Amino acid sequence: MRFVRYTGPSGHALESNNISALATWPGEGLWIGFQFGGVSVLRDGRVIHYGERDGLPDITVHNILKDRDGSMWVATRSGLAHLRGNRWERIVPDPDNPFSLFGALIDRAGTLWALTADRLLARASGRSDFRGDGKTDTRSRG
Repeated sequence: MRFVRYTGPSGHALESNNISALATWPGEGLWIGFQFGGVSVLRDGRVIHYGERDGLPDITVHNILKDRDGSMWVATRSGLAHLRGNRWERIVPDPDNPFSLFGALIDRAGTLWALTADRLLARASGRSDFRGDGKTDTRSRG
């Protein structure tokens, strides 16, 4: 097996080589999150880039998610961003601690889970609010 460096399609370089997240779905292309903020979509030989001017926080992308309704989400240290049309709407699941998001995922039922420094929060499919079940112990166990 051999790997080669990929810099993007001809004439469409990627925004950065500091990639922090990758995701793909059939027909959606390759979604690329960057360490210093921003997301690019590589599809059909073209690159579309979303950045701070499009509403994304200018901070490391942890996860790129696709909801059951087909909408896209990005998890960053400063919260979530939800793509609506061509703009990203910023959502902070834990307003008491806005810079504590470590990651997120969407389960088969459509629940959006967000892990902060000390809480596990959930947003059920079709809801706009996050609910937490209390504090979580994020210390490693040996």
